[in-house]
Amino acid sequence: MDDSIDASFGDYIWCELCGHVYNREAWVAANNTCPNCGASLANARPWEEIRQINPHYPPAPVEGKEYALYG
Repeated sequence: MDDSIDASFGDYIWCELCGHVYNREAWVAANNTCPNCGASLANARPWEEIRQINPHYPPAPVEGKEYALYG
């Protein structure tokens, strides 16, 4: 795995600009940007952080699906 994205992001990364979630490898493959909208890592948040706000969200999200910050 490419270490260009800090491991603290975990396996899934949520984009605060478009609300879509992808696995870490998808972000790396998109040159460390959101595969959906191209946002930078400055707009990325670990999926676990989003789940703390929304505990009903699944531990393993549907990749490419849009999840609201407050859903």
